[in-house]
Amino acid sequence: MRLALITLFVLIFSQFGSARAESEPQISVPNMEVHHVWAKPNYGPNSAAYFMLTNKGKTPLYLIEATSPLSKRVELHTHIHKDGVMKMRKVKEPIEISPGKTLTFAPAGYHVMLFAMEKKLKEGDKLPLTLIFKDGTKHPVIAKVKKGSSHDDHRGSH
Repeated sequence: MRLALITLFVLIFSQFGSARAESEPQISVPNMEVHHVWAKPNYGPNSAAYFMLTNKGKTPLYLIEATSPLSKRVELHTHIHKDGVMKMRKVKEPIEISPGKTLTFAPAGYHVMLFAMEKKLKEGDKLPLTLIFKDGTKHPVIAKVKKGSSHDDHRGSH
């Protein structure tokens, strides 16, 4: 019984520590925080990455690009509904994050699309990304590779 309680305590503590680490910002500068950075395994040549970006400043932030050394082409994408069909499209204008607001990059919304991946990503891997802003700042983050829900899993099949 005592061993079972100790095991249960260790499991609960390790899960809490993991969740807490994921919720802590990867980037925390005076005007911005980036949280919950993750990417999907790539079942084909492409993948997608997601995160939450909070503008803590007094002026808008404008995300214009993302890069990764593991992808030959990286684009900012969104989903649009057209003629009753959901379609993914490259974002051509800077993505604005208003002061005091958080923009969530998630399946079926804004996301970072990674084409022609250099390697197969599996659950638990880490994907380096750099977020580039209109003011010229570049912020590196690491996306933890994990599976999304079956609802949002388009398997990187752009």
